[in-house]
Amino acid sequence: MARFDISQYTTVAERIDLFWKAHPSGRLHTELVHFSPERVVIKAEVYLDRDDPRPVTVDFAEERPETSPVNKVSMVENCATSSLGRALADLGGQFTGAKRPSAEEMAKVQRHEDSSAKRDWLAEAEKLTDKDALRLLWAEASQAGAATKTLEKIKERAESIGANGKPSGAR
Repeated sequence: MARFDISQYTTVAERIDLFWKAHPSGRLHTELVHFSPERVVIKAEVYLDRDDPRPVTVDFAEERPETSPVNKVSMVENCATSSLGRALADLGGQFTGAKRPSAEEMAKVQRHEDSSAKRDWLAEAEKLTDKDALRLLWAEASQAGAATKTLEKIKERAESIGANGKPSGAR
């Protein structure tokens, strides 16, 4: 269940419309910074006038193909939109709306929370035989809001792993 009201966040489209109304001679620029099958990173720059030599704001966004149905087919386009929304929010005031993140960013958080709630953290922990991997799993579970009891069991699993990668006492 989401911990926020997504209706309180403006969309990137709304921010772009506001920008063009306030700065009709402005300029929005995006640049592909990183592309791989696993992720894309795009930088967005906002210029209040198209002739300005330096942007007034710069921000970045990252997208991964497995995070949404949109990203499976339009990861680059979605990332460009996200980066623009972030850069426009950096202008503050009317461009931020009631909350700084865009509605699209918060929808991504909501999707992540929904998928994390369905995740079987303990089953994943049982499959791991490396303390560092268990520590990472614990951190991910903690960030996703897993129950304290679940976090304790993951920690116990990590503490039970010996140098040989097996529970203490096993050969």
